[in-house]
Amino acid sequence: MFKKIIKMMLVLFLVLTLTSCNKNNTDKPLIVTTLFPQYDMAKNIVGDKFDVVLLPNPGSEIHDFEPTSRQISSIKKSDLFIFSSYDIDSWLNNNAYRVSGDKTVVLNLSTHLDLEHEEEFDHGEHEHDEHEHEHDHNHDHGDLHYWTDTTVYLDLLEVVSNLIAEIDYNNKEYYLLNAKNYSEKILTLHNSFLDFLNKTENKKIYFSGHNALDSFSKLYNIEITALVDSIKPDADITSVQMIKLIKEIKENNINYLFTEELSDPKVSQTIKNELKKKNQDVTLLELHGYHNISKEDNKNNITFYDLLSRNVNNLKEALK
Repeated sequence: MFKKIIKMMLVLFLVLTLTSCNKNNTDKPLIVTTLFPQYDMAKNIVGDKFDVVLLPNPGSEIHDFEPTSRQISSIKKSDLFIFSSYDIDSWLNNNAYRVSGDKTVVLNLSTHLDLEHEEEFDHGEHEHDEHEHEHDHNHDHGDLHYWTDTTVYLDLLEVVSNLIAEIDYNNKEYYLLNAKNYSEKILTLHNSFLDFLNKTENKKIYFSGHNALDSFSKLYNIEITALVDSIKPDADITSVQMIKLIKEIKENNINYLFTEELSDPKVSQTIKNELKKKNQDVTLLELHGYHNISKEDNKNNITFYDLLSRNVNNLKEALK
């Protein structure tokens, strides 16, 4: 009798597991995103009224991301699919509509960087020819990592909130209020940091990562000397680059070295150790580029605001 109960419990467990794997089984509409900034925007706008999915797993590198068949299926089932650009999300092969469903609204955020141009939102139920795809792709411009500019992030937050309010018009005021409150929270932090920077003369830092913070540095007028000029995180690091950065840090008597998120700590630690041999102590601080978050940050429900706050605090420590 006891064995039968155990078997029944196992069967029930398997059924529940398979059911949960075949989600989206809730009655909520679904938003699928390709990068953390879009995921964060959507989550803070919709509250519990939508299910929001981030395709790359927390802690994973986004530049070489390739979706599974199950993830493609979730895009096809989605009400809204938000991606960064055809350059960042190269797996889309310049055609987001081939992975979207008949009723999926597709939003290429990079086409809204120039907000003076009002772009119409495309719906999957329309026919999309090759000319339309090429037209969208030609709007991918500027810094690939545009979301590192806080003001651009806030502009795009408004774009996303307006679209979500259009999709679920009955809850329009709820979404727009959430977006307004979140925007004001980020803007307060941004303005406070600007006040600090206005009183700071030396605004140069050293970064042991790839060059993905151009928009961030221009916004805050911070000079960032990166170890690798390439925007790609998998670009080869040469001994010449390491020696050059170590020499600059030593000559300028720098006490802080910034590291990028989710990167191999060996490079930064090697630089730190080499400097220590030269009687130069440096403290390692993270400068987050918002691509993706760690498993720990995901567990703690860390937001874009939290990451910006972390960056601000680290920069204040180094620049004070």
